[in-house]
Amino acid sequence: MVLELSGADARGLAIVAQGLSGRRHRDPLRLLRRLNAIQIDTISVIARSQELVAFSRLGHVSRADLARAWWGRGATFEYWAHAACLVPLELWPLFAWRRRRYVRRDGPRTAEQNEIAARLRDVGSLTIADLGGGRTAPGWWEWSAVKSAVERMLACGEVVCTERRGFRRVYRLAVDAVPAHLLGAEPDDAACHAALVALAASSLGAATADDLADYFRLPVAAIRPAAEAAGLTPVIVPGWRRPAWADPAALTGQRR
Repeated sequence: MVLELSGADARGLAIVAQGLSGRRHRDPLRLLRRLNAIQIDTISVIARSQELVAFSRLGHVSRADLARAWWGRGATFEYWAHAACLVPLELWPLFAWRRRRYVRRDGPRTAEQNEIAARLRDVGSLTIADLGGGRTAPGWWEWSAVKSAVERMLACGEVVCTERRGFRRVYRLAVDAVPAHLLGAEPDDAACHAALVALAASSLGAATADDLADYFRLPVAAIRPAAEAAGLTPVIVPGWRRPAWADPAALTGQRR
């Protein structure tokens, strides 16, 4: 059965799902778990983008409070959710599909990766400055060999960032930072996609296939089977030309 929603209904679901309805609390970790991913950006004009997301929803909360809640408590990790994002640590298993993709793409380990792994086993945690520096020249993507190596290890799930110092990533071996019950969980791609689509819907209220795919950069072709497996409600909204689904809990007002 397909449910018809008005444009106003869809907007209302999105506002509530995104925590913009005016019902404010001041818990940054609770906010992260509501949104499931918050994009991180080092560029700061008024404030960094992740801080603006929090300020617009939580009201008066200090940058220090955000940093304490989001980094260094073992409750979060950084990963490529749609871009570089802060993600609740309990979602680690759901990105197994992406980690496997990076492993297939990156091929054999490099000498730099072997050296980084050995140093992390000895020391426990290191920043890019500790590893020798991130850039070979001025520029955003002029990465050094060691920076490229450690970021490949992060993408593949061998290392993880759960903390920042001076807004520098602190790298640790995943085996040392991720609880064993999460580290050992390896859902297949379909299960990962279904769970992530359900989370995307819970954070969007109602959304098209393209919007659901973009939330965690999933393949668009995977959205329909994932939405069906997740039990999302098919919806029609005037003006929306793509298939769309809604979070059933959002439709009944049973928000987290």
